[in-house]
Amino acid sequence: MASKFLNIQLEYLGYVPMDKKIVSAVIEQKPISLSDPGSEPALQFQAICNRLLHKSDKREKQQSGIAKVLLSFIKSKKNNG
Repeated sequence: MASKFLNIQLEYLGYVPMDKKIVSAVIEQKPISLSDPGSEPALQFQAICNRLLHKSDKREKQQSGIAKVLLSFIKSKKNNG
């Protein structure tokens, strides 16, 4: 659908399973990655983020200007945080 209406290709990066821990995290207004870092949803979010960062590493070599600065910032936060 996205390719038909938006003229872009989407790549499947994964999914986050519905879990009652997510509901609890929302009620607590705390990211699942902080409220229950070992849970399956938190691990899936991490896996998706890692895939995105891996893709950004490949693209970083092709980027310039503000895009390169933003990708470098995100990468430094991942390494330091």
